[in-house]
Amino acid sequence: MMFIYVINAAYLLVERIKEDHDQVYDVIGLVLDMLLFFFNCRFAYRELSQVFAFGFFNYFESVWNFIDITLICSIMVSVTFDIMSCVYYYVDFPTMKVIHAYIIFLLFIRLISYARGIKGTSFMIRFFFSLFLLIYLDNKN
Repeated sequence: MMFIYVINAAYLLVERIKEDHDQVYDVIGLVLDMLLFFFNCRFAYRELSQVFAFGFFNYFESVWNFIDITLICSIMVSVTFDIMSCVYYYVDFPTMKVIHAYIIFLLFIRLISYARGIKGTSFMIRFFFSLFLLIYLDNKN
């Protein structure tokens, strides 16, 4: 899903800037959006099944699950804006750039969470996570 989103974001931000784009660019953009939508629906189904399996409050005890739910909602907003921009030819570039940058940041964080499973990097990920948590709690007081 990360790979499809990065291709989609790069394509949409580069090709839609051109003023003289034609129908072919819109069709490619819609195909990428539909692929991203279906992968995101599969990801949402997996996360919702985990919510029902673990229980609502137990599921949200982990920060990584908050990131997953935020990522699902953000990608849905991004796909909605992309489809609206294809149909109505209206693109609010600053808003789309912020949304795409936010999603790519969340995807990077998600990639870091997958790196926890690798034996050589798991201690570093736990260290940085606890460091950021300590900084956050220290600034909160």
